Amino acid sequence: MDYEELFSIMDTSCQRVEEIPTITEGGRYCYQTDDPFFCLYRFESGSYDEGQVPVSLLLCIEGTVTVTRNSQSFSIGKGECLLLGANLENYHLEVEGCAYRASYPRKR
Repeated sequence: MDYEELFSIMDTSCQRVEEIPTITEGGRYCYQTDDPFFCLYRFESGSYDEGQVPVSLLLCIEGTVTVTRNSQSFSIGKGECLLLGANLENYHLEVEGCAYRASYPRKR
């Protein structure tokens, strides 16, 4: 790798980063992004009963996450991602670590 060339084209100036409004509910955090088509949730260790959401991606950042609906369960580990279909109604999340869910917002 040509480090001199890389550093010559990098912009290392500082920029102000705006803090995104966050709604906290127990160990669940909802980040209110400016994008009307994107909603981001963070789940800390705990149990969460979730209602139906639009199609979503669930990413396990640390530990394990288990999704349970009726008598079916599926677990993912650190670095794994699970696609939650739009037809997935009420389900339960058991988080041991940290997970993020990205989806289309329910309403704005």
